[in-house]
Amino acid sequence: MVQQSIRVPLVATRRVVTLLLAVIGVLVVLHLVAVASGLEVLQRALSVDNEASVPTWWSSLQLAALATLLWTLRRRYLPGSLPASRALGVGAVTAAFFSLDEVAAIHESVTGVLERFDFIPRFSGEHGIWILVYGIVGVVVLGALLPGLVAVARSEPRTAAVFGFGAALFVGGGVGIEILGYFGEPMVLLEEALEMIGVAVMISAVHASLSGAFVGSGSDVTEVG
Repeated sequence: MVQQSIRVPLVATRRVVTLLLAVIGVLVVLHLVAVASGLEVLQRALSVDNEASVPTWWSSLQLAALATLLWTLRRRYLPGSLPASRALGVGAVTAAFFSLDEVAAIHESVTGVLERFDFIPRFSGEHGIWILVYGIVGVVVLGALLPGLVAVARSEPRTAAVFGFGAALFVGGGVGIEILGYFGEPMVLLEEALEMIGVAVMISAVHASLSGAFVGSGSDVTEVG
């Protein structure tokens, strides 16, 4: 199935993971310092709940990096497996969209536009309309791409398993923790931290595949670095 051996012999994947998690840890600490300080200027710059803050831009940068790596991995399946390459291509576009969403708050705009329609389900306080919209689109897209996703999972099971875990963290933070916040105290830091960690895990999965760290995963790669 695999037609090309695309490798990214950069630094070892474990170093990438360590760097990403270290940056996330620093951003969490800076957020706590900004909140504790009570200074508006620090909170604007360092709060994870601000679309123009350093943590938000870091989240956007991580998603942009993930999009680039997925698009690179897509080349491995051309021309032999169009469903797999199509699935990875859509994954790259999706990551790029979420990268833009981080700084442009598109999901909040979706809620703002649709909240006037009373028939659309929502949580109390007009919250969460975007979750329904994104969920419907996600289910339709996943259904359409299922053959390609299965092909990738069979070809690279370790990559798929680690990537899936990262995706679960990302969705669990962005959707699960946010929904819990609708029924009680918002847990913004936990939500954003899980999202960033989830993306870091997904990046590590794709990087490991491209660098050849996942030996025996089914892809045409060898151990590096």
